[in-house]
Amino acid sequence: MIANLALQKTDLSILNIQLNPVQKNFETKTASLDNFSEDNFDALLISNENMDEQMINFLNNNKNRYPVDQVTTYSSALDIENLDFNSLWSILDKVSTRWSLRNNLESLDNLFAIEKNLRQLWLKDRHAFCTELWQFIKYNLHATSLKLIFQGLKETAEDAKPELQFLTVQGSKLPEIQNSSNIEAEIIKKHKKSFAPGLNVIEFNTQNNRLVLAIQIQNSPILVMAEIIKFSPLQKTLLSSLINGLNS
Repeated sequence: MIANLALQKTDLSILNIQLNPVQKNFETKTASLDNFSEDNFDALLISNENMDEQMINFLNNNKNRYPVDQVTTYSSALDIENLDFNSLWSILDKVSTRWSLRNNLESLDNLFAIEKNLRQLWLKDRHAFCTELWQFIKYNLHATSLKLIFQGLKETAEDAKPELQFLTVQGSKLPEIQNSSNIEAEIIKKHKKSFAPGLNVIEFNTQNNRLVLAIQIQNSPILVMAEIIKFSPLQKTLLSSLINGLNS
């Protein structure tokens, strides 16, 4: 897992800090905003005192993709540049926790509508359902990387018998559906006994921040593989409530 904590500097350049929680070290890259895309960041610290039109437009386009917070909430920009790995990871953890908590509470308030929408997609378009579920999990777990493996219909001739195949929804910021690799298909088969109606946490490894979930909706398995900063009881409860509602 590599988590990217970006910092807006006083000269309006961006310092991207790539944190590796396994090796407990980091690398940095400084460049203008033009040299980065929205896929480069998992969190962004800014200063309202140093804003230009380009940054304002960038924030408006990406405000729901990852947390954006004031650098002064945690330290000064100059101080952050001189922090060690543990201090930087602590800041990222706090930024992520604040953002995830806000998203979790918002989703709880709208859970009935979210469930209704997903239920309709489940019946009409399995691909759209899994893409929407990917978005929900990404938004509420603040996953830096997220992959869903599920079974979908294979494209065949009109008069041919429908066939199932494993498909994968993945991405860092936006989801894309593609045919699962042989390895991905074997992974979901490997966890066959972990699937039951509802949500089952197969693994959350705090050393490499990898989370593996088994979701079963009706008789269909969905394997979730994510890299996250933290997995809170509220996040687990929110996701369980949604999946249980879809099974009711």
